[in-house]
Amino acid sequence: MNPWLQRTCDDNRWRSQVLQLLEHGYLSAIQPWVVSYDLKRLKSRVDHLRETFPSGCLHTSAIKANPLPPVLKMLVDGGMGLEAASRGELELAYHVGCPKEKIVFDSPAKTVREIEEAVQEKITLNANSGQELERVSKYPIRGRVGLRCNPVVAGASRASATMVATAGSKFGVTLDEARSLLAKYTFVSGLHVHVGSQVATLEELVEAAARVVQLADEFEQIVWLDIGGGLPARYAAGDQGISLEVYLRRLKQRAPSLTKYPLTTELGRALHANCAWAASVVEYVTEGRAILHFGADLCL
Repeated sequence: MNPWLQRTCDDNRWRSQVLQLLEHGYLSAIQPWVVSYDLKRLKSRVDHLRETFPSGCLHTSAIKANPLPPVLKMLVDGGMGLEAASRGELELAYHVGCPKEKIVFDSPAKTVREIEEAVQEKITLNANSGQELERVSKYPIRGRVGLRCNPVVAGASRASATMVATAGSKFGVTLDEARSLLAKYTFVSGLHVHVGSQVATLEELVEAAARVVQLADEFEQIVWLDIGGGLPARYAAGDQGISLEVYLRRLKQRAPSLTKYPLTTELGRALHANCAWAASVVEYVTEGRAILHFGADLCL
């Protein structure tokens, strides 16, 4: 099965692993819950991502999707980059030894110090606004600077905490505003787009990227594109998901000139979901309800 769409429950490996954990005492009354990571499956997804996309892409893992240092280090050691959306996530990228040129810093609230650090350390910085670009302009730039665009591919009724491509979104600038900013700040060499997490359809993802590609084609200074993440993960059996092959094929069909730009990706849920599972001792059963440790301990 396509590793990108495979779910934890699609095979029975987890059953034998739970039995082993019980046998060796890793799941017991003393240790009532456990999380098991399938690093083999995670690696197969990274390999599939690289095989599907053109060579020369910078593939990053969104740290927020899985901030555990051992997992991040495994990804970095395997050649992946990391996307940081906060100062804490940036420190995690440093901690696991991610090369500075493979870090993408997307925080919408970057401080003056963080901006200076990013542009001087050759970290890719995606600016969220014209005000941020004005701050960036005060420093000599050694790395890549991109501008986050909001292509507004979703109506106001779709607005949510994870849908960020509506007209009222606080993330990114409109395409018209981007044109003015690109003319003013010629050091901007890339464009960034991210529609949302677990909420966008294939059509919205493709249309968002296509609109940004069209904008990039208007400016010779734009030489790379960051198409973000947002591909939905298959959590339930009925979830269809979006294969990488279909996604890339539709992108090329809708925006043929996409292929001339080196791409950066920032995949999170779609990369990590179903690469781990959790098990808990049933502590109590009351009125037909099983009381587990997931909500009480694990998810805090």
